[in-house]
Amino acid sequence: MRYNESFHKILEWAPRDKRTLVNLVNGFVVKRETILEKGSWRNLNRAEDWEIVSRVGFDYFIPALTHAELHNELARERRYAKGLKYYARRFKNKLDVIRGLGYNWSDMNIVYSKHSTPYKIFINTPSYILAKLMGIYRNYREYNNGVGTILSALDKIIDLKEIGVNDKYFLFGGYWGFFSAYNLDKIIDEKLPTKVGRVRKFICNDNGLRYVKTLEEFDIIKLASSLKDKLECNEFNP
Repeated sequence: MRYNESFHKILEWAPRDKRTLVNLVNGFVVKRETILEKGSWRNLNRAEDWEIVSRVGFDYFIPALTHAELHNELARERRYAKGLKYYARRFKNKLDVIRGLGYNWSDMNIVYSKHSTPYKIFINTPSYILAKLMGIYRNYREYNNGVGTILSALDKIIDLKEIGVNDKYFLFGGYWGFFSAYNLDKIIDEKLPTKVGRVRKFICNDNGLRYVKTLEEFDIIKLASSLKDKLECNEFNP
């Protein structure tokens, strides 16, 4: 991971009150004391940020890309484990996503809807049962932690102009399956422009829905995506 100029400007701007948490795209800034007071970190390799942000809460949401990914997901995992340990780690990551994002069975059916029936039966179902036994951290009553955080972010979003970050780093979005199931994009379409001005809406081949300010930023988005140059996005036409 390599941080860009927007990350450093955000750090300079971030309020120093120890109770304040600044939620970023794919990350957050918070004082260590605040997390410790709220129960510390969970034992998660994946989805830990979503779990912490949804549990601790946040005062500001800054819709800026702050880094470039240097490795795709699978290459990153192979750095930590080889052979059978690699597959064991990937399985634990799947459990961590379920637990950290607070999925219920309905969420599982949405996010893994494109999996084959045998995969759903022999992989997804046991994974969900095991995650339930280990403990699923669902921090919102009505939504999983990802959806709940996105809805909260709409009310706490900061215009990048206020902190001197270029609009080319602007990004707001998430997983299309949840946006569609919960009609989130309709809520965002209505509220987001009133907070940050005109945005453009794109659907991408990683099942991500992305709101951007300028077309210039797609090169930056590709750098932040595990798909890199294979990421393809088309402007959303309802």
